[in-house]
Amino acid sequence: MTHSRSAMDMTRMTSPEVAAAIANGATTAIVVLGAQEQHGDHLPLATDTLWGERLAELLANRLGDALIAPPVSVGFSPEHMNFAGTISLRPETLAAVLEDYVASLERHGFQRIVVLPSHGGNFAPLADALPALRQRHPNIPIVAYTDLIGLVEAAAEVAAGFGVTPDEAGAHAGEWETSMMLVVEPAAVHHERGTAGYMGSLAPVFDQINRDGMESVTPNGVLGDPAKATAEHGSAYLERIADLLAGYIRGESD
Repeated sequence: MTHSRSAMDMTRMTSPEVAAAIANGATTAIVVLGAQEQHGDHLPLATDTLWGERLAELLANRLGDALIAPPVSVGFSPEHMNFAGTISLRPETLAAVLEDYVASLERHGFQRIVVLPSHGGNFAPLADALPALRQRHPNIPIVAYTDLIGLVEAAAEVAAGFGVTPDEAGAHAGEWETSMMLVVEPAAVHHERGTAGYMGSLAPVFDQINRDGMESVTPNGVLGDPAKATAEHGSAYLERIADLLAGYIRGESD
C-alpha cells in the first residue's frame, strides 16, 4: 500500500495554501537533511531522505504548528563515494543550501526552523554550520538535532525490545534502517538481497570509515544485519525517534 503524502507537505501545497497555513499558526518549518548514497544491495540510494520525510511527518503531527519543507535530498557522504550512484556535497555546499532554505522560509513568515539530519554524515557539518547560520538569522530560532549518539541509543532501546542486538540493528542499512524502509516504501526494499555487513561497535571503526571509505570496513556497505527487519519494528523505531525529537524541540523552544 502506498502511503499518501501529508497534508502538511509544502511540496504538494499551493502557494496560497502555504500562506494561509502560516497565517493560521503553522509557523514552524521542518527541514530534513537526507542523502543519496549506497545502502547495501537491498535498499535504495534515497533511503535516508525517504525515512527522514516520514519522520518529519510524524514530528509535524506531534508539534501541531509545523509544515514540512522540501528535504535536502543530497548530503555529505564522501565515505560512500566508491559505491555507484552516491552523490556527496561538500560541507560548505550543504551549509550554503541550508542558509538559502532558512532565508527563504524566514521571508515567508515562518518563526521557527527545525533541522533534522536523517543521515549520520550530516550531523557534524550541520553542527559546524549552526553558529554562523544563527548569527545571520537572529530573529528566528533555528532548532537542530545534532546528537547522533542520542539517536542511535534510542534506536537500540527499540531494537532490544524486539530481541535485536545493537550489532544486528546496525548504523547503516542494517535491521534498523531496513525495518523503517519496510514501513516507508516497502516496494523499494529487496529483502532477499540483504546480507550482513560489519557486525560490531561503530566507535572502533568510525575514523577508518571516514579516512578510507565504508568499503574498508564493510565491502557490501552494510553496518548491521537486515535479516530480522519487519515493518512492525520499523513503525516502533519511527515513533520512538519522533517522540525523542518532539521532546528535544519543545525543550529547546521553552
